[in-house]
Amino acid sequence: REYMPERCLTAWIGSTSFSLSHIAVPIFYWTSRRISARLTFVIGGILCGLSCLFTSFATTELEVLGSYGVLYGIATAMVSASSGVGLCDYFKAKRPLVQMVVESGSGFGIVLMSPLIYELIRTIQWLTTMQVLS
Repeated sequence: REYMPERCLTAWIGSTSFSLSHIAVPIFYWTSRRISARLTFVIGGILCGLSCLFTSFATTELEVLGSYGVLYGIATAMVSASSGVGLCDYFKAKRPLVQMVVESGSGFGIVLMSPLIYELIRTIQWLTTMQVLS
């Protein structure tokens, strides 16, 4: 039987992921400055993929909350903070241009991925979609 969460709980899981991805940025900004922006970025990227994979095998709401709500939120904070630090470190002269390209790229990704993910969920269900995304 496929796991289908309730709408209210799904909103809480998404809200947890979104809020953690913003609340934890200062912590990982400090980590990126003190330790390594590259290491923080790589670990965050790996955790993003693993969280989607773990979510695809979840059978309870608590597992989805832990794998997607918490782990994915923290992982995206790691990627977000370290990418900002990396831009500042490696692009001194043309930083505004690079920042513009990076920000427009993320917006373009949202526009491109939204219909793609919608079609994947519609055709192969959401659990398999999470495996594809991971």
